[in-house]
Amino acid sequence: MLNEDSRILVTGSAGFIGSNLVHYLQNNGYNFVHLDGLFAGSNLENLDGIKIPLIEMDLADDKTTDKLYTLFLDKKITHIIHLAANSHVDRSISGDAEFWRSNVVGTANLLRTARRYGGISCIINQITDEFWGERPEEAAKETDSPAPTSPYPCSKAGQYFVGKAYRTTYNLPIISTFPVNCYGPRQAEEKLIPKFTTNLLSGKKVPLMASTHFERDWLPVIDICKAFILLLEKGTPGEDYNIGADRHHTNMEITKKLIQLCGRDDSYIEIVPDRAAHDCRYAVDSTKIKDLGFSLSCDFDEYLKLTVDWYKEKYAKGAH
Repeated sequence: MLNEDSRILVTGSAGFIGSNLVHYLQNNGYNFVHLDGLFAGSNLENLDGIKIPLIEMDLADDKTTDKLYTLFLDKKITHIIHLAANSHVDRSISGDAEFWRSNVVGTANLLRTARRYGGISCIINQITDEFWGERPEEAAKETDSPAPTSPYPCSKAGQYFVGKAYRTTYNLPIISTFPVNCYGPRQAEEKLIPKFTTNLLSGKKVPLMASTHFERDWLPVIDICKAFILLLEKGTPGEDYNIGADRHHTNMEITKKLIQLCGRDDSYIEIVPDRAAHDCRYAVDSTKIKDLGFSLSCDFDEYLKLTVDWYKEKYAKGAH
């Protein structure tokens, strides 16, 4: 449970989900500290307005573990939300080394230091719905076997089993989460929604992969922030939790929504070849976290418009 003495460490705080989380924590009066290695996907502008200074730290560098241990001691860390990761499928296909380093070695260093410290009440180890592999029809349950394909989700599977080892062997209070695709402000422009939005705003075509009927479940980033707090409050260490929205949209549907919101037309669609290991559909069964009280806070289209409006404002300021 969280109380006035709780202090949350957020890793990967300059990334998409991490930055939205620290804004959420600050806006709701939680005590936290945050760190980031400032690699691909991180952006210091995401932390504009955050009063707690960023601690720059590469978790995968063995030389930083003593510094991390000192941070635990000095800040009296009680909870960890571990979001630091390389997380883009295309980049993992073109160059996988950093994914193994960040997601597996970085997580092992974090958990090894947490064990040494010994004062952690709960650690959220974020994985991905891609851990479960393609789900053409039936949603994945937490008891299913993993079936990742590309280097990114395979590295996240490695991250999961590092957490499993530290839970089983050392009894660290680890909760693993498997969220679907998140969307919202502050997302790196290599991802579909921000990439297509910024392309359309600047008059460029959008590179839509040939399998336009492939689909994903989409979760507002604000809701995953709320899910993390719910799990710190009510989740059971050692358990796994899917986090989904049950709102699937095809890639073409998303593209056409963005075209409309950006005031363009279908001539801005450019069909490109599918990437390697392009899975057709991901889906998770979120019954377990819903039983704890999780629910969505907004409509899909409402939050998509909010997201596009955020990028429009950023674009208008010349930050594209």
